[in-house]
Amino acid sequence: MRKLAFLFVLTLFLGSTVHAQTRVSQKEKAKYDELNDFQKDLYKKELRLNEEEWSKFWPLYKEYQLKLSKSKKRFRKTWFPIDINSYSEKKATKFLNDVISLQQTELDLFAKYSKEISAVIGTKKTLILREKRPLIEKQIVTKATALDIKKK
Repeated sequence: MRKLAFLFVLTLFLGSTVHAQTRVSQKEKAKYDELNDFQKDLYKKELRLNEEEWSKFWPLYKEYQLKLSKSKKRFRKTWFPIDINSYSEKKATKFLNDVISLQQTELDLFAKYSKEISAVIGTKKTLILREKRPLIEKQIVTKATALDIKKK
């Protein structure tokens, strides 16, 4: 769960243009640029996208990841660290409702963006994306660790 949370924060960070405007050293910026390029190359390779598909896919996928990250971040901000054993019944009910709401948001985003992405790269490649995404994310986390990129 922590690696997944790290990946979504990282994806959100890589996908934003705000990063370039923050106070980050050139060395740090170079690390993030290298990781961003690595991420793009992985998706291009794994999905076997031509330039036309890529140019339409990537902005859509970044938008999807950004919205997904924002919803997960809101949930984490409210509930982490999770200590269910200490929750009253009322708080546990609120937590469960928030979990269901988060999962519904994830499903709604997946349904919306799967249709949009399928229109750009085809249904088969969209299914390949769904299948390979966990492997790609693991490789991105490994690369971020190798580059000594710290979670913010």
